[in-house]
Amino acid sequence: THEHAMVATFSTETVFEHPWERVTAASWRKYAGAASPAHPNAAPPPTVSHVMCADTLDRRVDVSAGRMNSTRVFTVKWPLPGWIARSLGGTVAYSLEQSTVDVLGRTMDLTTTNLTLRDFLEVKEKCQYVPHPENPEWTVFRSQTEIRLKAFKVWADELERKVCRVFEKNSGKGKLVVEHICNMMVSEKETERG
Repeated sequence: THEHAMVATFSTETVFEHPWERVTAASWRKYAGAASPAHPNAAPPPTVSHVMCADTLDRRVDVSAGRMNSTRVFTVKWPLPGWIARSLGGTVAYSLEQSTVDVLGRTMDLTTTNLTLRDFLEVKEKCQYVPHPENPEWTVFRSQTEIRLKAFKVWADELERKVCRVFEKNSGKGKLVVEHICNMMVSEKETERG
């Protein structure tokens, strides 16, 4: 039986100084390994290293409504302490992402939930990309994550701290990758005009 359930939530908001179309395109590319240095001597690009694989299960496009709905499964590495990883059977986990891109409304909404270890841990992240209300050439990214631990009391406190740190760190990495890809897209466009 579960003796303990804890909920941790956190939210972030980031402004990208790039238009919505570029930022959302970069978001789709961040797991594809598309972020390569523009110059041979450039520093390696940031990566979202915890994501091992992103598989698209379903994608439906409604051209007349300007909407695309997608469902993807992610294979991720959880950097858990050794004793927890051994107890839970490893550090590879799966999560499900459902997204809607509304081109006419200029919104992209994503909801991601874990599929692995749901008896012990539920993670739900809701993200949204929208144009900045004061500068339409910029994009606001909002993320709200809820982590519900249903683990035994012995594990709950340590797991909560660890999971929160990992999600905050990975969120930061994801934003760096999107920013890098946006800048790379600007460079590509300038090179094409060249």
